[in-house]
Amino acid sequence: MKVEYLGEGARDCPLIRIYGPNVAEALRFYEIAKGLGDGALDLADIKSVDGFQMLGCSLLLRAGQDEGIIRTQDASPNFLWSQKRARWEVIAGLVDPFTKPSGGIFHQWLAGKEALPGLARSKIALVFTNDEGGRW
Repeated sequence: MKVEYLGEGARDCPLIRIYGPNVAEALRFYEIAKGLGDGALDLADIKSVDGFQMLGCSLLLRAGQDEGIIRTQDASPNFLWSQKRARWEVIAGLVDPFTKPSGGIFHQWLAGKEALPGLARSKIALVFTNDEGGRW
């Protein structure tokens, strides 16, 4: 899957999009979110996840406070996504449908104003889509 930051150019910006049709890679993301939710993990660096390609940004996931996604460095886009464990459980549930083969293209907002209450606090949105080109 690809991870890309879009600062502008779409109505939903700023946003991070995680995209691609690979079910095995979606399962890896699901397992990270599940681990952050159940206490098996405290921190995960997406760039170290097999199959994930960072496109000009980095993304750390952390179990902690409900801060949403924050930019940690201005020179190159580095982001920290911090949520309480219970919210990581919700995120895992939202990603679960992407871990199964499907005949359609779909997306899910995991952070930002389009996301579920509790995940909507983040000023930077995050969309997860199984579209190969990253459309949502």
